[in-house]
Amino acid sequence: MKKVFAILAVVAATVFAVSCSDKPAKDDSKGGVKVAEDALVAYFPLDDATEKIGGLTLDSQGAGTEANFVAGRRNKCYQGTKDSYLRFNIPADSPIKTLKAMSISMWVKHAEIDWDCVPVPQVFQITRTDDRCWGNFAMSCDRTDKGAGFLTWKVMFQGKELKKDEETGETKEFPAGIWKTTNSFKEEDGVKTYNWPTLAPAGRWNHIIYSYDNVTSTFHCYLNGADITPENEVDCLFGEAKAGDLKFLNAEQIMIGNWDVKYTNAEGWGWKDEWIGGFENGQVDEIRVFSRGLTAAEAKALYDAEVAAMTE
Repeated sequence: MKKVFAILAVVAATVFAVSCSDKPAKDDSKGGVKVAEDALVAYFPLDDATEKIGGLTLDSQGAGTEANFVAGRRNKCYQGTKDSYLRFNIPADSPIKTLKAMSISMWVKHAEIDWDCVPVPQVFQITRTDDRCWGNFAMSCDRTDKGAGFLTWKVMFQGKELKKDEETGETKEFPAGIWKTTNSFKEEDGVKTYNWPTLAPAGRWNHIIYSYDNVTSTFHCYLNGADITPENEVDCLFGEAKAGDLKFLNAEQIMIGNWDVKYTNAEGWGWKDEWIGGFENGQVDEIRVFSRGLTAAEAKALYDAEVAAMTE
C-alpha cells in the first residue's frame, strides 16, 4: 500500500510539473505596459539593441558596443558615447511609414545644455532619405542659459501644407514641419519668462510624451504624467489651416542617440557642423511609438505604469 501511495505521489508531482511548464510564459514583449497597446507600433526596451514588436532590425551601432547598455529606469538603458548610436531599418509594410498621427514616450536623463558652447544632441529620429538633418520626426535636447538647471526640447513632425508653386502658380502640397520648442520665452528688463510652465530638471530621469492628434490638429507634451503644454502652443496650423494628417516622406530608418546627418554621406549629406552634438551626456530608456495621439488620461496612465515597472 505504501508503494502505491509513493507511486501516486510521484505521478502527481510529475503531472503538476508538466502542467506548470505548459503554462505560457508571461508576455513581457510590451514591457508590462498595456496602455494604448492597440496603437503601439514600435517598442525599444533598450536592454540591448533590439526592437520588440514592430519588426525593426538593427542596421548599425556606429562606434557603440554592448557597454552602451547600462543600468536604467527599467532593467538597462542606452548610454550615449562618442560616435555611437542605434540605427534600425523600418520594414516596408510598417505603419510607421504612413503615420497620420503619433505619440512617442520615453525616459530621458541628460546633463544641462547651455547656449555658450554645448552642441545640440539628437535623442530620436524617424529618418527621411531626402532630409537627413530633421527627417520625418525629430526630437532633440535644446539649449538654455548656463546654470538654468533644466532641459528644453525641440520636436518636429513632418506634414504638408498647401501653397502656390512659384514656377507654375498652381496650389500644391509641399513638405512642412510642425515645430514645437520648449525654450521659447519672453524677455523684459533682462528677465526671461518661459512660455512652458514646467520644464524637465537636468541630470535626472524624466518621462516625456510628445503627442500629435491629426483629427483636432493639436499637440501635447506630457512631462512625468502631467500636461505641460501652454494653451497657445496646442494648435498646429499652417497659416490659418489646420495641419491635419502627418505626411511622412521616404521614411527609412529610426535613429536613437545621434544625428543621421552626421553619419550618412550619401547625396551630399554627412554634415560635421559644430552645433550638431552627440549623446555622450545622456541616457534614454523605454521608447514607445504609437500610431495616434494619446489623451491626457492615457498619458498619466502610461507614466504610472512605467513608474510601477521601474527597477532603478
